[in-house]
Amino acid sequence: AIYSDLDLLLWTAGDHDGTETAIRKSLAIRRETADLVGQAWTLAALASVELDSAASDEAANDYRAAIALDERAGERVHQAFTLMQYSDLQRLRGDLHAANTLCAQALDGYRDAGDAGGIAAARFQCAQVALDRGDVPAATADAGQARTGATPLGDSITLGNVDVLLAQIAVGQGDCNSAISHLQDAVKTFVAGEMITGE
Repeated sequence: AIYSDLDLLLWTAGDHDGTETAIRKSLAIRRETADLVGQAWTLAALASVELDSAASDEAANDYRAAIALDERAGERVHQAFTLMQYSDLQRLRGDLHAANTLCAQALDGYRDAGDAGGIAAARFQCAQVALDRGDVPAATADAGQARTGATPLGDSITLGNVDVLLAQIAVGQGDCNSAISHLQDAVKTFVAGEMITGE
C-alpha cells in the first residue's frame, strides 16, 4: 500500500523512473501475497507508465495480464478501467477496430457496475476512437454524452478533455472561433481543478 501511494506521488511529481520502481516493488509484494486484485491494479499502473513512453508490446501484455487477473477476481470496475486504457493503447497503435471493441467492452463493464464516472470516461475514450476512425458525428455524440455524465460529478479531467476534443473537431471543420472557445473552456476547467498538466 505504501509503494502504491508512493508511485502516485512520484507520478504527480513527474518522476517517471521513480514511479516505475515503486510500482514494480508493489507488484512483487502483491505477487508474493497472491493478491490478485492488487496485481491487476499494479500491472495496469505499470502499463500506463510504459504507455507514457510508447504503445509497446510490453505495455499491451501488462494490460492483458491485468484484464485476466480482474476476470479471475471478479473485479468488474477495474477491469473496465483497464479495458479503456488498453483501448487507448490500440488507438495509438492505429488498430482502431480493436480500440473500438475494447472501448465498447469498457463501457458495458462500467454500465453493469453502475459507475457513472467510469461511463463518462469511457464515453470520452470512445469519442477519441470515433474521431480517429473519421466518424465525426459519433465522436461528437460520445463527447456530448461524456460531458453530460461528467458534469454532475465535477470530473475536471473528462470535462476539460471533452472541450479539447471538440476543439480538434472544430479546427478540422475550419471553425476556429468555436475551437478557441472550447480551448478557453478547457483551460478554465483545468485551472479550477488545479490540473496544471491539462492547463
